Amino acid sequence: MVTRLEGEGWTTPAAVHADNWVMPACPVNGPDVAAQQAGVVVGWYSAQSGTPQVQIAHSMDAGDSFAAPIVLDRDATVQGRVAVALDERQAWALWMREDAAGTQSLWLSRRSPDLVTEYERLEVAQPQGRGRGTGFPQMQVLGGQAYIVWTDVVDGAPQLRGVRVVR
Repeated sequence: MVTRLEGEGWTTPAAVHADNWVMPACPVNGPDVAAQQAGVVVGWYSAQSGTPQVQIAHSMDAGDSFAAPIVLDRDATVQGRVAVALDERQAWALWMREDAAGTQSLWLSRRSPDLVTEYERLEVAQPQGRGRGTGFPQMQVLGGQAYIVWTDVVDGAPQLRGVRVVR
């Protein structure tokens, strides 16, 4: 949903995309948003039609309207925990996967600002641990470089890990 504080009140909320997925409990897998001048990118997890997926959508008019979303990843291993970033040259999206054996992986997609062209997709890390024990990865972009941090579990203890992606 997009809403703005204008004057003394909030505008009427408008959907970024109506995928009609309903979470039957308290969601822990919320959306993320990034903006650069009038450009906006939103990323989110959904289990529309029973299949876990990560989607991103962009706006070129400061969120007044959004293009149809792009599905970054879709299958039973998708965990979500989405982070997005945007700079003047590219959009970045980060998300988690976990296979049936409990092996987690952290993925990054680097795309054109309109999201149409994927410049690169790479596996950033394979955090140790299962489920939400590895936390929610975070990302910031500065000078065309992505700084990514996540929680790893080593010998049962959480540890912060990080990487810089230079492109």
